[in-house]
Amino acid sequence: MVKPICVKLSHSEQHIAVIGTCRNKDSEFSDHVKSIVKSEELKLVLIIFRHGDRSPLFPIYPFQPYSSLKYWPEGYGQLTNILDRDLESKPLLKFQSEHKDVEFGNVPRSSERLLKDLFEYLSKKIGKNVSMAITKELASFIQCQISNGYPFPSYINESVFMQMKEVENKFIAVKSSLKLFQQIKSGLLFDHIKNIISTQMTRGRSEKKVYFFSTHMSNLAAFLNVLKVYNGLKPPFGATIFIEMFQEQSGSYFLKLVYLNVTESNQTFALRLPACNYNSRCEIEQFFDSFKHLNPHDFASVCSLKESSSLGISMF
Repeated sequence: MVKPICVKLSHSEQHIAVIGTCRNKDSEFSDHVKSIVKSEELKLVLIIFRHGDRSPLFPIYPFQPYSSLKYWPEGYGQLTNILDRDLESKPLLKFQSEHKDVEFGNVPRSSERLLKDLFEYLSKKIGKNVSMAITKELASFIQCQISNGYPFPSYINESVFMQMKEVENKFIAVKSSLKLFQQIKSGLLFDHIKNIISTQMTRGRSEKKVYFFSTHMSNLAAFLNVLKVYNGLKPPFGATIFIEMFQEQSGSYFLKLVYLNVTESNQTFALRLPACNYNSRCEIEQFFDSFKHLNPHDFASVCSLKESSSLGISMF
């Protein structure tokens, strides 16, 4: 099971880059946002992270014993504790308890041919025709199952499961590369981030110093794919993107983007965007250009949704 994550902002190596398992009060979020070096100052941080460890979304293979709700007392699609995962992921940062005033908002056919043997095997075992989409859901279900201490199904060994995970990764990579999917899953998020950064530039300050965006896997995959830095691997529980905004002595601003793709480690990776010429330093306009093809104002018309509809993204 993935452990709760804590964020720690420090001035080591000229950027914040530490997020890991909660250990003690030294790991809590407090008083760690400081000047980085004399020539540049950290002005703003945006943190986009995936929800924590959860139960399966639904009983994809109901004849299996661990599909029963008695094994998932939290309900389907919830964090493996007593609270709704959309709300509980935020206190995992150990932030709310210290700040009571914070308000919380609520595939290619060729690939299928290559995997024909796997699909036929799974179809025979679960008693229904299996496609890439079903294999992806089945892999997700089994991952939740084993993460919570339950054994593999009798017909799945580690080798078969790895093949299923490969299908899952391919399915997500293809789906999150589609413009419509990106528009729906990340368009409004990018627009909101742009507004926050623009406010910092025009006013010299923003309403807050740190913003947290609590998202789902699909939002994070689309976000990375839009920036053309998606590594082809499903973002795991707790995966986090840091967008750090710096100001130089000259007054100009620039960004650094960092990705944490495992919560069991403090190791992060600099995101070098093609739009930023693959440099770790990204000019603001270069960053904006990377998602200018998304029009967030088309969201409601594309989805026929009311303004109050949920995007699976919470900001606080």
